[in-house]
Amino acid sequence: LIESIDGTFVTRHVNWNSSKGLSNHSWGIAIDINAKSHFGYVDPQKNPNDPNLILWQKAFKPAGFSWGNSYHDSMHFEVLE
Repeated sequence: LIESIDGTFVTRHVNWNSSKGLSNHSWGIAIDINAKSHFGYVDPQKNPNDPNLILWQKAFKPAGFSWGNSYHDSMHFEVLE
């Protein structure tokens, strides 16, 4: 399911925009998984076997994380506040 783990403990601003605050990646509470293949939206109806959808359903959602799929960032998982 996991091809790459990216963007954890990377000190940077949200969307690399210096006018925005620091990203949750800066604090290690956000992670990007399979970044090369998951930079957009995953349609659960059309892609029920998508690796990041499965990771969301089976691991991250039960652990209390949010998933960036709703804002077309399906590589992104982060701890909810």
